Amino acid sequence: MQEEVRQRETQAQSLCRGAIEKLRLAEQRVEAAESALSLAESRLSSAEARLAAAELQAKNAETRARELDQALSSVEDAIRTRLLGEKRDPDYQRRVAGLAR
Repeated sequence: MQEEVRQRETQAQSLCRGAIEKLRLAEQRVEAAESALSLAESRLSSAEARLAAAELQAKNAETRARELDQALSSVEDAIRTRLLGEKRDPDYQRRVAGLAR
């Protein structure tokens, strides 16, 4: 009977050691997953910051393009007015377009 008790005790200790090892490995996997999550969050934050900067750059470029388009229109109007004696006039532009056909 004592032998049976010792065998069961040995078996229980072995099961405990196995469970402790599994727990240790699970804790390591949790730590690795937490580390990976932290890294992913950091990368996401960085990507969001780069996206915001790119959006701001695009907005500034669009604003600059509109300003340049307006400046070009002003220069074209000035050329028409000074050199050709014509004003920017949609009817005139339609007539010229009609002659070009």
